[in-house]
Amino acid sequence: MPKKFPLTLTIVVGLISILAGAGLGAVIMLSVDNDTDNGNGGEGNDENNDLILRSDSADAANTVWDPEHHALNDLNGVLKGRVIMIELSVEDEEDQYHFLVLPDPDFAWMLNDENVRSWRGSIMVEIMKEDDSILPRLFIGQHLSIQGPFVTDIREGHGWNEIDPALIITAI
Repeated sequence: MPKKFPLTLTIVVGLISILAGAGLGAVIMLSVDNDTDNGNGGEGNDENNDLILRSDSADAANTVWDPEHHALNDLNGVLKGRVIMIELSVEDEEDQYHFLVLPDPDFAWMLNDENVRSWRGSIMVEIMKEDDSILPRLFIGQHLSIQGPFVTDIREGHGWNEIDPALIITAI
C-alpha cells in the first residue's frame, strides 16, 4: 500500500531544478491523502477503480500535439504507474498542469533516455487547464491508469516522452 501522508493536505513551495538550466522556475507541489484506493492498496479489479478524469478536451487532443512541439507515438496511449510529483505552476505554461508518473514495469518501454536523464525515469503527464478540478484528487504514491496521446516533446532542451493531454485517468 502506498504511504499516505498524515495531513490531509501538504503543500510544499520551492524551486525545483530537475532540468538543469531549462528554466522551469517556481513549482508548487501538492499531495492529498484522499483514500481513493477503496481500501485495496491501490490495486484491484475494474469494478473498484475510481474514475478521476474523463476529459471534455478530447477534441483538443488532436491540436495539442502539433508537429512543431511533439512527435506522435500513439494517439491512444496508455500508461500505468505511480504519481511521484504534481506541479501546479510551471513558468511559461499557462494552459496545462503537469504531474510525473513512475511507470509500472510493463510500461517502462515508454521511457527514453531523456525521461531517464530529466525526469529520473518517469513520464510527464499533462492535463488541460479546464480539467484542473482533478488536482485535489491526485496524491503522491497514487497508482493510476492514464490514457491520452503518447508523444515525444521535440522542443529544444526537451526530448522526453509524455502523455499530452491526459484524457482519461483512473485510480487503480
